[in-house]
Amino acid sequence: MDAASTYTSVAALVISLASFVFAVMSWRESHRPIITVRITTEKGGGEGGTPVEIIVENCGNRPAKNIRLVVDKRELDHALIQDKEHKMRKVF
Repeated sequence: MDAASTYTSVAALVISLASFVFAVMSWRESHRPIITVRITTEKGGGEGGTPVEIIVENCGNRPAKNIRLVVDKRELDHALIQDKEHKMRKVF
């Protein structure tokens, strides 16, 4: 086996590995999970305030895992109804 064929084989191997890495990266980019969060209100405000509904949609080509919504507890309590036993404050 001469040096030219060895170099050609090594070059072909490097190109194949680069092509494989590019294909995996492209697949991950185009098949990633998509998370959409919508905040909606059901009815107009009244004496009890306006109910807020948080809708989390998990769509895309692959499902997302371990989704977390993070908020500062003080800011959340300030934004929500203070009475924790109020009929409009419920968690599903």
